[in-house]
Amino acid sequence: MRKVFILMCFVIVLQNTCYASSQVELSKEENIILALVWPRVTDVINAYYSEYISGKVTITPYPYYASIVALTDDKSDSDECGRYTVIVEVTPYIGAHNPVGRDRITISVDAAYGTQVCKFQHLESYEILHPYQKERIIKPLP
Repeated sequence: MRKVFILMCFVIVLQNTCYASSQVELSKEENIILALVWPRVTDVINAYYSEYISGKVTITPYPYYASIVALTDDKSDSDECGRYTVIVEVTPYIGAHNPVGRDRITISVDAAYGTQVCKFQHLESYEILHPYQKERIIKPLP
């Protein structure tokens, strides 16, 4: 009986520890910034991967799949509107979260001119191992 009790305590502690460590959340400010630039991120990602994968890839603004790498204030003293640069890294995936790569997008945000993609970098490609998802590959990723 004592062994069962110890085992149950161990399982409960392990569950709570795993649950707590997986609960990484973005701040309210990060969520607002991602919401602002997300349409541009989605457009550039789907344009890039359309050459390699049939159908759209999925990107989600969740901590494991998207992060803000840098946010800089490029506002000059003579410019009232201000301009900001947001650098976002995303991990697009297909199917049940099969990652296909990692990308970095630099976006300019301006109150007068809206958001514009300044730079796109494909950082790395991942091999697709799932047999059903391999059918979607048009040509290998670089």
